[in-house]
Amino acid sequence: FVEMGPRKSERNIKTSIFKRIILENQNIWGIKDSSGDLIRFENYKRAAAHKPGTVVFNGDESRMVFCSDVVPSFANLDPETCRILYNECLDFEAGRKFNIQSYINDSGRIIYCDGKKRTRGLMFALSILGLCGETTYEPSDELTQAERTEIKGFIEQNYSSN
Repeated sequence: FVEMGPRKSERNIKTSIFKRIILENQNIWGIKDSSGDLIRFENYKRAAAHKPGTVVFNGDESRMVFCSDVVPSFANLDPETCRILYNECLDFEAGRKFNIQSYINDSGRIIYCDGKKRTRGLMFALSILGLCGETTYEPSDELTQAERTEIKGFIEQNYSSN
């Protein structure tokens, strides 16, 4: 798998190149696109169709409501909400699924510090719940005291009884 995304802009590849790579390499069977570009995601899916068994995952959980092939980091914190949204998307109940998507997006703005500290914020949130430590392997700025306070308040308000 190759992960694509906004922080990895030097790794963003054209659809035609992705198609050539998967067709020429027997050991490459998928891609995770975290760019947030739904057109690119759909183009990758069309390219993958040329090699049966190839999978294309969307790494942008803020758009889970639009596609079922998502690998949401938010599921580490709240797998139940992500599962409910996935099931709602299958049932096409627009009102409820957009409400759940809004909750995930609003939560992400807090946990991921407006997208600037995705891994650091998520690890801190999980550590508050006792699920892991705060150590991250991805370089990231430290959380400010204000960010830590906001994340802690959010976790205590929404997940303290879980």
